[in-house]
Amino acid sequence: MKTHARVAILGAGLSGLSIGYFLNKKGISADIFEKGSRIGGVIQSNKEAGFLYEHGPNTGVLSNTIIEQLFADISEHCTIEVANEAAKKRLILKNGKWHALPSGLFSGIGTPLFTTMDKFRILGEPFRKAGTNPDESLRAFVERRLGKSFHDYAVAPFINGIYAGNTEQLVPKYALPKLYALEQEFGSFIKGSIQKQAITKKSHTPNPSKKIFSCKDGLESLITALAHIQNNTIYTSCNELSIIQNKNSYTLSTVHKETVVEQEYDYILSTLPSYQLANTFAFLTPQQKQIFNTIEYAPVIQISLGFTHWDGIPLTAFGGLCPPKEQRNILGVLFPSSMFPNRAPKHGALLSVFLGGMLNKNILQKSDEELISITRTEIMELFRCKTWNPRILKIHRHTNAIAQYTRFHKQVYAMVHNLQRTHPHCILAGSFINGISIADRVKQAFDISELVS
Repeated sequence: MKTHARVAILGAGLSGLSIGYFLNKKGISADIFEKGSRIGGVIQSNKEAGFLYEHGPNTGVLSNTIIEQLFADISEHCTIEVANEAAKKRLILKNGKWHALPSGLFSGIGTPLFTTMDKFRILGEPFRKAGTNPDESLRAFVERRLGKSFHDYAVAPFINGIYAGNTEQLVPKYALPKLYALEQEFGSFIKGSIQKQAITKKSHTPNPSKKIFSCKDGLESLITALAHIQNNTIYTSCNELSIIQNKNSYTLSTVHKETVVEQEYDYILSTLPSYQLANTFAFLTPQQKQIFNTIEYAPVIQISLGFTHWDGIPLTAFGGLCPPKEQRNILGVLFPSSMFPNRAPKHGALLSVFLGGMLNKNILQKSDEELISITRTEIMELFRCKTWNPRILKIHRHTNAIAQYTRFHKQVYAMVHNLQRTHPHCILAGSFINGISIADRVKQAFDISELVS
């Protein structure tokens, strides 16, 4: 193994720092270049007045064994917190009232979220033919297999919470590949889930716990731990970053704190968002640049609300999601203080309110005063608050928050695959391919580290 390979990582967010960590485990060091003045990307945690709130993601899911092992390995530097039982309950808004999303057969029969016809329709799901259109929209996909009410009051709000996306644009093959694979491999969600469990059990393959998690001092402590324990050089405030291809190497040029830096590397590992690639990689063709620039990102505003005394309805759940059909002015609300300890004072509450998304792209044009007014109206009405006196109110604006996996991703994946074939030592990563979750980012980082030698 060539531990002397010269490696540059572009981006010091979770993806870039995870790649650096996994490379170190192989005995390979790297230089990490970050455009911002701090590491971690959108992951940032703050403590104020007895509250612990996030600027970016609030939680993750232990959905693969790679991230579970990572937390085990760094346990001395970062303490994982698994959400309590309340997190298993998800609330969905219908006709102005919150209802728990069904978690089993009996709750599914009694829920008012779905129509009687669709409840019977689900019995026929295992016998429906698999779809033949790989570019079928998520909305068409769900309505074909489960019915319109399942789309409106289960999948659409779920997509609001995960992608802040539009189900008429998202494509399951790329946005929800595991769900798509169940239909294609087994012909059914239900049959596929049952058979998949049987196969896994028979093969004795370790199953991830799929538990919701955060960290003791917020998710930023994961970033801090990864940066602390790796033997890499991290450069922040790097501007005018560019990559030029040589015969057997790459030249990286950047302005670091008003000083021009130029270095030669054997490997370039990029975790930059897609819209930054065209101006960074000089050897991309005009067509490749156009495809990268075609990828859309949902704009999202997160508002952290901290109440020292909560007088609204009990927040004993993961959170509440607002289906687009309900035409509310928010996407949904998470209840961090109900899931994890020390997020709010004893009789208080911490809420994370989300606005915007692909169905409300103009949200970023609203002033802080307008956003506060919208949030106040929605929270007081939907959660029956008697008083509006938040101790903290923090507005976090994210112009390009979440990459959207649409039909254009067929071209994106084909192009990324072709680039890796023609430029094997220049590897593109990031949230616009292979998933947007924290666990997806860590697994992608591990997979990329395996390509470097």
